[in-house]
Amino acid sequence: MRLRIMVTPRIRALADVGELLATAAQRWPARPAVRDLGSPPVTYRELFDQVATVEDWLRAQGAGPGARVAVIAHSQLATVVLMWATLRIGAVFVPLNPAAPAAALTSMVTDADPVLTVGTPGALADWPEVAGSAARTPRFPTPPVPTGTGPDDLCMLLYTSGTTAVPKGVMCPHRSVRYAVEAIQERLRYTAEDVVFNRLPLAFDYGLYQALLAAHAGACLVLAGPGSDTMLLRSISTTGATVLPLLPTIGGMIERLRRRSAPLTGIRLITNTGAAMPEQMRRSLRDIFPAARLALMYGITECKRVTIMEPDGDLARPRSTGRPLDGLEVLVRDADGRPVPPMATGEIFVRGPSVMAGYWQDDEQTDARFVRLADSSERILRTGDFGHLDHEGYLYFEGRRDDIFKHKGARMNCREIESAAERVSGVDLAALLIPAEDDEPMVLVVAGESVDSASVLAGMRQRLEAVKIPEVCVAVPMMPITLNGKIDKRRLREAHCR
Repeated sequence: MRLRIMVTPRIRALADVGELLATAAQRWPARPAVRDLGSPPVTYRELFDQVATVEDWLRAQGAGPGARVAVIAHSQLATVVLMWATLRIGAVFVPLNPAAPAAALTSMVTDADPVLTVGTPGALADWPEVAGSAARTPRFPTPPVPTGTGPDDLCMLLYTSGTTAVPKGVMCPHRSVRYAVEAIQERLRYTAEDVVFNRLPLAFDYGLYQALLAAHAGACLVLAGPGSDTMLLRSISTTGATVLPLLPTIGGMIERLRRRSAPLTGIRLITNTGAAMPEQMRRSLRDIFPAARLALMYGITECKRVTIMEPDGDLARPRSTGRPLDGLEVLVRDADGRPVPPMATGEIFVRGPSVMAGYWQDDEQTDARFVRLADSSERILRTGDFGHLDHEGYLYFEGRRDDIFKHKGARMNCREIESAAERVSGVDLAALLIPAEDDEPMVLVVAGESVDSASVLAGMRQRLEAVKIPEVCVAVPMMPITLNGKIDKRRLREAHCR
C-alpha cells in the first residue's frame, strides 16, 4: 500500500539548522535555554554569546565548512554549545557516546577523520581548556560567511550500529534535519513554557534532537546523565519538567523508583521511540504522571522521524506508532518488493524530505539501504523493519528483519512473543533470545518486581499458540541496556545461552 500525505503550508523546507539558535535568541533572549542538573540555566542570549565565542575558536582550530568536529557527547551544556557552534560555521557535528568501548570510539574517530576531537570518555575534560582558549581567541570583526555549503551539505554525522556490528555514520544534511525538526514540532507542539527533561544520550539522535526542538520552540532543555538515575523522579519534579522523552528502559526505571514517590502532575507530554512501549508500562506511566499525554513514535537514525501518534492516540490504537509525518510516504512491501494491501505485513519503506543521505564513505551499504528509484536521483529508505498499515494509514511496527525467524517449523515474530510476556501482570520488560539453531531452546528473559518464570509462561499460554511459548524463561531484577538505552540482548545471550 502507498500512503502519501502532502506537505502542509505550515511546514517549510528550510535549510540552515544553525538558524534555529539565532531565531531563538532573538525571540526569547531572556528565557532559560539549557541547564545541567544542579546548575542554573543559561538564557538564549547567553547561550548564543557562548556559541559565538566558540565559533571563532573552532575556526582558529581549522574547522570550517565540511570539516568534521568530533565531540565526546556527555550530557552537559558544553556539548550543546559545541553542537551549535559547529553547525553555525558550516562544519559537521559528530557526537560520540562517552560510554562506547574504546575500540568503537577509535573506529568512529578514524572513520570520521575529524579536524579535531573534543573530550575524553571519562569527562568532557577538554572543555575548560576550550572555554578558556575560546575566551582568549580574537573575535572576527565580521564572521566569515560559510562558502560552499548549502541545504544538501552535511550538518551532522550520527553513528549507529544498525543491523551490523560496525558503527556506520549516517550522513545528515541541513535540509533533512531542519525538515525533520519542523515536521516533528508540527505534531508534538513544544512551547516556550516547556521544560524538556532529557535523560537520553546526546550521541543518540532521539536525545540530540531534543536540543533542536527546544530551540525551535523556545523551551528549556534540562540535561540529565546516567549518574542522576537514583534521583530521577525528584529531578523531574524539582526542575519543573513538562516534557519527558523516554525509552522503555527508562520507563522501567521510573516504575521502580515510583514506589518512593507520589504522582507527579507537572509532566504534560511523554514521548517514546526506540522500542515498543509495553501496554502495562503505558498504564503505569499514566498513573505516575496523571496530567501527561503519551505520544508513541517510530523512526530510525536514517529517517528522523517516520511516524508520530497523536497524543493519547494509543488509547484507541494501542499497538500503533501513528501516522507518517507530513510530507513522508510510507510503503509496505513483500519479499519481492511488491506493495501489500492494508493490514498485510511486509517490510517498511520510507521516502520524503527527512530521509537522510546515506552512510559516510560506504557506498555498498548506502546502495543496499537507500534504494535509488528508477529514472530518478531520489532514494527510498529500506528500513529493515516489518509492520503493516491499517486502512486509515496508521503504522503498526512488528519487528526488525532479525526479529522474524523460524523455530520447530513455525514462523515466529520476536516482538509478538515479547509483547505477550509484557502483558503478564508484574512484567516490566521482556527480551526473547532467538536460538541460533533449530534444536536450541528459545530463551525469554523478563524483568519486573516479584515475577517468576512459571507464572509468566502460564500467562503467555493464554495469549499465544503452544509452539510460540519459549522453552526457557529467566527472571532478572533489571535488564542490561545498550549505549543508546535499549535492551542489550548480546549481554543477555552471553549470560543465559551458554
